[in-house]
Amino acid sequence: MYFADLELCFYHSGPHDAYEWQVPLRAVGWLEHPHEFSKGTAAEGLVARIHEIVEQTHSVYAQHSFRGLHECSHCVATGVQRPYLDGSHRNIFVPGIDSEK
Repeated sequence: MYFADLELCFYHSGPHDAYEWQVPLRAVGWLEHPHEFSKGTAAEGLVARIHEIVEQTHSVYAQHSFRGLHECSHCVATGVQRPYLDGSHRNIFVPGIDSEK
């Protein structure tokens, strides 16, 4: 499954569907082979902040922060064998302020 950045996210059905939020739910950072993605150096503190948001999301939306494990399509495509990617399977919800972007 793949969602392009800022595409409406219909990953969750029911009350957490894309249109059920005050600002429509959009996908960001959904990585899936063979789709390209930007790479570079992360700003200082970004990774720590993402971990904080992961924990905040899990505490409020535990049933939606993890929807099951799957094989990493990038690992499969390159022959890398990883039993799991620590923390990379978690969904996060980041509030937005503009439903038009």
